Amino acid sequence: MRFFCIAAASVLAAHAVTGLPSLLEKRCSIASWVPTPDGWKSLGVDDWIRSWWNSVPDKSGGFVKALADHYMLPDSSSFQCSVHRECQPNCDHVVSTGGEGKDAQSAWFTLVGIENLNYWLMYIWNGINLAQTNANSFAGSIVADFSTAESIPPNNIILFELLNFFGSIFSIAVAPFKGGILQPVPIGIANAVILSVTGSPDLTLDKLKAYGEFVGTAASHARSVIEDSDNALMEGRADHDGHFIWEYLQGGQFALPTSSEETQSLDSWLQTMLVAGGINALWKSDRTYIVSSDSPDCRSDTRGPSQTRYCTEDSGEAPDGKVHYAYMMPPFGQPYPQPWEPIGSDHMPDDISLKDAIKSSVKAYQAAGFDYTKVRQDRWATAMMQNGPDSPQQQGVKFEGVFTIPVCYDSSGRSITPVRTDDGRRFPCRCGDETAAFATAAGFFQDVYSAGKYCNFCLNNEDILVGGPNGDCSKYLYDPDLPIA
Repeated sequence: MRFFCIAAASVLAAHAVTGLPSLLEKRCSIASWVPTPDGWKSLGVDDWIRSWWNSVPDKSGGFVKALADHYMLPDSSSFQCSVHRECQPNCDHVVSTGGEGKDAQSAWFTLVGIENLNYWLMYIWNGINLAQTNANSFAGSIVADFSTAESIPPNNIILFELLNFFGSIFSIAVAPFKGGILQPVPIGIANAVILSVTGSPDLTLDKLKAYGEFVGTAASHARSVIEDSDNALMEGRADHDGHFIWEYLQGGQFALPTSSEETQSLDSWLQTMLVAGGINALWKSDRTYIVSSDSPDCRSDTRGPSQTRYCTEDSGEAPDGKVHYAYMMPPFGQPYPQPWEPIGSDHMPDDISLKDAIKSSVKAYQAAGFDYTKVRQDRWATAMMQNGPDSPQQQGVKFEGVFTIPVCYDSSGRSITPVRTDDGRRFPCRCGDETAAFATAAGFFQDVYSAGKYCNFCLNNEDILVGGPNGDCSKYLYDPDLPIA
């Protein structure tokens, strides 16, 4: 299985950063020596690489150095590749050293493949760097605009989900779909990125308060994995998954440079995803939730606020017979103005809307209930390889699991307009057999005080039963004197 590359950093942006030449112009005076995947296969380059490498007596310098020393005299030392350094093979030197036979042509194809592999990793490294830089420029406003003053996840659950999400989007960039060939090798780098980000001990709740620093640290871990992998491959060592450079080159996968379709805007895609991930985490920490109900005519449904209503027709899809409303539960003791929409939803960033967030969350709920984190990697990988209209690269923030706001499904719609307190507080108390799971996911049971408020309110309105199938309030003492507001 292999991830699809959303893109690498845009060609112009990457060239501006690195000064790279056009990859479409290969430098060789022999017209027939133009590397292509078909030419690679007909020439038998894969077999030649293995045979040649087995014949090298001293492998201590690594594959790339040995190849350059053998076929790029007199300036083999100039062929040094890294995410910070372009490496361009010289065809004239290959011909003067090895002649015009099959061996020299195979060497030239291999050197070009190494060059293109290095460029690909440079694009990705730069794309993540640009996305982080751009996201940092307005990171402060994300926390200010999309959270209440005390809005920090109360435990590590939301933090882990955000890290899982970051690891996922960074890993998407690491493994491109090239020439219609699915190759499993780059998944090693992708998995290493995920593990590096999600397992980072320095990505903490305190750091999440300064969202720009949080993004920067996560991006730094991703870039380090890519840089370490590039260095290892170019030096002839294995990547994080035990694969060597000739495995990346097999089948002529890098005979051609990364196509223009693959190099459009990784930086902007990642930037949007980084912002969406932050908003999702902040909203979930503020007990933002969605109520879905059956509705024969969604756009005419007036049971909830029109500002927070989502219908599938809004995304150009066929009606699904349901209506979806987003709400936010403000901290206890703080009044909140009607119509109770998620904070900041009236001034969302470009390329992100509240309806996008609702669609993404509903899709995630339909796919995996309240624990999409466990299935994100497999579902995203499958969807990306299909590269259809429903893939992450096409859907962007609308794709399932970018947002994971908990969903209360109530076919009757009673949870859309429940009895509310004088200050506008509203609790969704009926979610069928999922009431307890929903209330937990939405943060209503995050502490005894919040749980008591939730249970007391819903019990007073006879919406759920103590210990009954619709709720989990039997774990909490029912105090009729506990104030609701």
